[in-house]
Amino acid sequence: MTHIKTKRLLLRDYTSSDIDCIRNMMRDRDVVQYFPSPLSDVEIETLVRDMSGSIRDRGFGVFAVERKSINEMIGIAGIRIKQYDEHLNLDEIEHLFPCVELYLLLDKRYWNQGLATEAAEAVMKFVRKKTDIQEVYAFTSKLNLPWLNVIDKIGMDPIFEYTNPYYVEGHRKADSLIFKIHT
Repeated sequence: MTHIKTKRLLLRDYTSSDIDCIRNMMRDRDVVQYFPSPLSDVEIETLVRDMSGSIRDRGFGVFAVERKSINEMIGIAGIRIKQYDEHLNLDEIEHLFPCVELYLLLDKRYWNQGLATEAAEAVMKFVRKKTDIQEVYAFTSKLNLPWLNVIDKIGMDPIFEYTNPYYVEGHRKADSLIFKIHT
């Protein structure tokens, strides 16, 4: 079984009890404030099934993040394969896809403690040591300052600006960035 340990965190495969934590996180408006729209229960269950399947089948994916001191799941972090989305309508970046995306969400009770950076650094260390992946990307709104801070701390560089088509035209969160890091 693949897992990643840090000083304070355990990144691991999912257990049956994790779905409730993920569902609660995905329903928290603060946690998903940079999502164009909330995920339905079916989408959440599919996401968890896909994340767990990737870990099992590929040996990497988006892991459950557990705070070791309390043995409780506090979020998700890892990498996932991102396919080109025709809705982007951006021919100039289509060549990047499929790509490996860094993905991370934490329950808001664990924000501002350095845990997101610790998890992201652990994922990147895992990618470098345990995979042959050469590049990792991150996609986010220009307004997602907490995630932009984490991305900066782990050394990712902005490579492209675009308007996310999943927001209503003119929405303030639609202006987005793509970041990249060579492993």
